[in-house]
Amino acid sequence: MPNSNIEPLFVPSAPCARNYKQWAQLEDQLDSVISHRASQKRKQEAAFPMVQDYCAHCPITAECYAKALNGDGRGEKTEFTGIAGGALFHEGEVSVPFAVLADRRTA
Repeated sequence: MPNSNIEPLFVPSAPCARNYKQWAQLEDQLDSVISHRASQKRKQEAAFPMVQDYCAHCPITAECYAKALNGDGRGEKTEFTGIAGGALFHEGEVSVPFAVLADRRTA
């Protein structure tokens, strides 16, 4: 995703860093869905594998979420769009929270 500010958080223990190629493919698919103004349900369906396979098992989920929300911590809103900390962000704001994305019944 072009506005990703999450990459600096990649650490060897993060699932997205260990499987970056697959993560990038899923991220590209999600970006394609988002760029076509898809329904909320379609966005959730595209985000579900990322959250289920990566974020749900990640040791830095809270840090990733905070970075997407607060950027460098100087109080400026980020422009991040994508998955961070198990939530779907759109232009720096949570558009679908982790609890919704992690629940297969809603995806």
